[in-house]
Amino acid sequence: MIRMVFDAEGLKRRRESLGLTQGGLSSAMGISASSLRSYELGYRKPSMENLEKMAKSLGIEGCELYRLEVDNKADIYWLLHEVDSI
Repeated sequence: MIRMVFDAEGLKRRRESLGLTQGGLSSAMGISASSLRSYELGYRKPSMENLEKMAKSLGIEGCELYRLEVDNKADIYWLLHEVDSI
């Protein structure tokens, strides 16, 4: 199975690479620091509204905060075949 999952660790890496604190990013987004912390720890996923605010504050597209999760090689081959046929 192939699925898109929120990349909590990627969020934290991006925030830190920009030199932002959790407080700084959460303030820019208009959410609490505890909400941002729960996103970074993977306890919660942001709503579409918060995802858009997050991406804008980080200077990226919202889709960059998601990653593909693949269960097995057959799924990878299927995906590559589908992409190649586009």
